[in-house]
Amino acid sequence: MRHRNLAQFLRFATLLLVLILMQISCGGHSSKGSDTSSFNSAQDICNCVEQEPASSDYRTVAKHVDLPQIPASDINVATVLGWPVGADPASDAPRQGRELLIFHIANAFLQLVWLNPGDCDLHLEISDSPDKNAQRIIVETPHNNSYCGQRRALAQALAARGITISNTGLELATPVAVDVVGMAFQDFNHSRGSPKVATPWELHPAVVTVK
Repeated sequence: MRHRNLAQFLRFATLLLVLILMQISCGGHSSKGSDTSSFNSAQDICNCVEQEPASSDYRTVAKHVDLPQIPASDINVATVLGWPVGADPASDAPRQGRELLIFHIANAFLQLVWLNPGDCDLHLEISDSPDKNAQRIIVETPHNNSYCGQRRALAQALAARGITISNTGLELATPVAVDVVGMAFQDFNHSRGSPKVATPWELHPAVVTVK
């Protein structure tokens, strides 16, 4: 009887040890800093890892700069849509002309949000009205350390409205009112975002605040 009880105890102890090891194996790995598919309260959007080298990004040096401490000009989305579009700048062209200025859009509506997995910049599409058919422009917040606080604040504000930022892109069912401050930037003509984007002019870099 004693031997049989000992054998049963050993089988139970072995099974318990296996279960504990399985639990550690499943739950002990942290993906923080490597998962760019989506972010939630347990993750940090500042820890996104770029999937493409900076050298492959169009005008990457010109785009990934801090906002200069100069006065901003108040405009709206229609203003950007009306800027004349010249020839595509060279792939390494520095900022020039309008691109050296800062603009402020006090009243806009966020229509789409996407975390670009290539460079980890936040791609945001805004319009002058909440109409889903309204023309849009792109504004982007770079993955620079200096924008980390603004990226976190935006992710948290959208999460509070049930909106999760992901690298698959999300068309918002109900557009969100936002305030935007950023520098003009001319991208090259190519398929960019949703079909509602109507100009290669962007605000990039830009800071977007939910109102």
